[in-house]
Amino acid sequence: MTGRWQVNQPDLPSVDEFGGQRYKVYVHLPSHGAEAVVRYRFIPGDNAFGAEADYWWRVNQATRSNGQETWFEMGTFSFWKGGHIGSDNLHDAGTGDDNVVSDAIAFVPFASADPGTCALNDGGA
Repeated sequence: MTGRWQVNQPDLPSVDEFGGQRYKVYVHLPSHGAEAVVRYRFIPGDNAFGAEADYWWRVNQATRSNGQETWFEMGTFSFWKGGHIGSDNLHDAGTGDDNVVSDAIAFVPFASADPGTCALNDGGA
């Protein structure tokens, strides 16, 4: 299973525009069915400022939702055209026994760097 979410591409700056567009990123976790550890990868898009794809961040859906509807704050990240977030259910601890839920991701414009729970790094751009 794979998923992909992206900000409206015309709203993002081009490769040579400093700073990208910074967003605080939240992933929605439902109250039921979300039991697995899901990987999310942050791809900033092509840029001339050294911001690189961040590592696969694993979110344990069961413990983060604790059986409740919730938005889990991942942190802030800068995006340029082509930037997106990808996820999959391929991970080290996977046995195939847990339910995986891919739901909404919210991109909220944000002015300053805030690494958040996942310690995301937007390359200082």
